[in-house]
Amino acid sequence: MKKSPLEASSFQMIFSDGDQVDLRALYDNDTTMGSTNMMYQGAPGAAGLIALVAQIGVHSSIVSSQREERLASLQDSANSQIQPLLNLTGGMQLSALLVPEHQPWLTTSLNPETDTLYIKPIFFSNTEMTQLSVKVVAWIPDPKGSKKQPDKYKNLIQVLNAPLSAEQRTQLISGDQAMLQSMLSDLLSTALEIAHGATTGKFANVQNTMKTYKLPNSDKNKVFRATHIADTCEHTIVRNLRQWLIAIPKASAEEDQLASQSADANQANADNTAAASAEGQCTAGV
Repeated sequence: MKKSPLEASSFQMIFSDGDQVDLRALYDNDTTMGSTNMMYQGAPGAAGLIALVAQIGVHSSIVSSQREERLASLQDSANSQIQPLLNLTGGMQLSALLVPEHQPWLTTSLNPETDTLYIKPIFFSNTEMTQLSVKVVAWIPDPKGSKKQPDKYKNLIQVLNAPLSAEQRTQLISGDQAMLQSMLSDLLSTALEIAHGATTGKFANVQNTMKTYKLPNSDKNKVFRATHIADTCEHTIVRNLRQWLIAIPKASAEEDQLASQSADANQANADNTAAASAEGQCTAGV
């Protein structure tokens, strides 16, 4: 797909699922099911083969239904553990989270002759309510696209905030809606800056060395390989093997580099020094 499908001067976006803030709890999404053994029976010949295929289809549907029910149950159970935060987002709107410089990007009407970036943000909190994040699916539909490739562009953007302090967590649980709205606004703003940069060609020619990064998540850390593409004041932005764009809190990224004894760490420090020299000072944009 095109690496820069939109022009920066005419960039516009639309929230795909309306203006309501969607906040969910993170949970272990291991969907391994217990054994659901089934004895297949079929007579010889074509008729028996058709019957066998039908039985396999029914069994597959049963397993899929069980999996979806389990996922829904896990999500409901996890959501109950972050109820104080869910109470605060009941009437919160995405448009209210936009900073002034991003408000001109938002449109509510579509022009068939102008490409618009569809945005679907989902905010997350771990069940301990100590870390917030957002995942944004961003895509540009292609009216002439095929069933296999219906979009001109599609990607996933993930932004994680640094862990909350004990004081911040207490304030949120106590009902500080203004604080939560500010935190969600920061997450969304970073994600939108990344989406803007990705679709207008800002990261198209970045060719840095692949390094190992750690994605902090409660008591579990996911290690993955990615390429450093940009920095903000608070985040290191990388592109993983799937081309997803991930913003990691600066402290976490720096700890990974210091802990590493490989050549990757030395290259990462060189990249950061070059970036700092080019920028001159820390800026909020990417």
